[in-house]
Amino acid sequence: GKPPSEHDTNQWVTLRELPNVLYCNGLMLARYESGRLVDATDRGALFFGDVDATADEIAVSDDSIRTDFERILKDALQWEPTPPSSMRQMARHLAPLARNLKAEIKAAMKRPGSAMRSAKEAWTESLMEGATDDDFADGYAQAAVFAMLFARLDGAPTPLTLDSIKSTIKADHLLLFGVIETIMRTTTRDEVRNSLDGVVRYVSAVEPAALAEAGENPWHDFYEFFTAEYDPARRNDTGVYFTPKPVVDFQVAQIHEWLIANGFDDSFATPGVKVIDPATGSGTYLLAVIERTRRYLSSRGRPGIDDDPIYADRLAENLY
Repeated sequence: GKPPSEHDTNQWVTLRELPNVLYCNGLMLARYESGRLVDATDRGALFFGDVDATADEIAVSDDSIRTDFERILKDALQWEPTPPSSMRQMARHLAPLARNLKAEIKAAMKRPGSAMRSAKEAWTESLMEGATDDDFADGYAQAAVFAMLFARLDGAPTPLTLDSIKSTIKADHLLLFGVIETIMRTTTRDEVRNSLDGVVRYVSAVEPAALAEAGENPWHDFYEFFTAEYDPARRNDTGVYFTPKPVVDFQVAQIHEWLIANGFDDSFATPGVKVIDPATGSGTYLLAVIERTRRYLSSRGRPGIDDDPIYADRLAENLY
């Protein structure tokens, strides 16, 4: 038969990694999960041994064909995502959903009168001057995924809604809240609703308590795994690399010991101490400084960050 067009090939590359995909080429029906074929109709049973059979020749009354179709459609409609057990697993499943969202955003921007154009203008004015269409689509997709995820990890109830996402992240993720306010207006969301719904469905399955038990830090661990899965080429082009957490913890511990030995009694929270991380990325160093200081102050048997806000304020003033 005729080979697929470039458009069809590119579309399949994007869609094949999604967690639940129905594929029909007019001759057969198949279901894929994350690029893996899990079920398909018997192509030979659909026709009387003739791959060029017409629609009138399809044996639609055959019980086995009807059973196959019913089974595949039922499995697709009743499919539910499996709650991730680790940040790495979550990143592996969210990355293709984010790529699909990005592709749908770029497609929407090509349509006349697209609301995405207004959203991009707001994006370039307030967040990224000179952003290309690809930059905007990439930023929108990642911001949407991160907003939903951190809202869920911070306790937003399921099913997630835009209002629950915004109200949950507003207090602790103000910058992300501002991004969502800028880009996720109703008319814009409608243009990419299918892709957004896929992200919402997966993130709604996340169980924060189970991930917390694994002892992983969503700010560091998820972001590192996600950028590696989502777009390795862009990650390399932008120089996004991560210092291993054991190395960070060792370096922070060494500086902490020096501070204490030299009279800085409150460690990194001592007035006058400045912690500067100009290439913050996922904030690994700053998170390590906060955690080390919190543990140290709590271990002294005197008020610390957990029960005296003055120490938290001092530490915050020292971080840049």
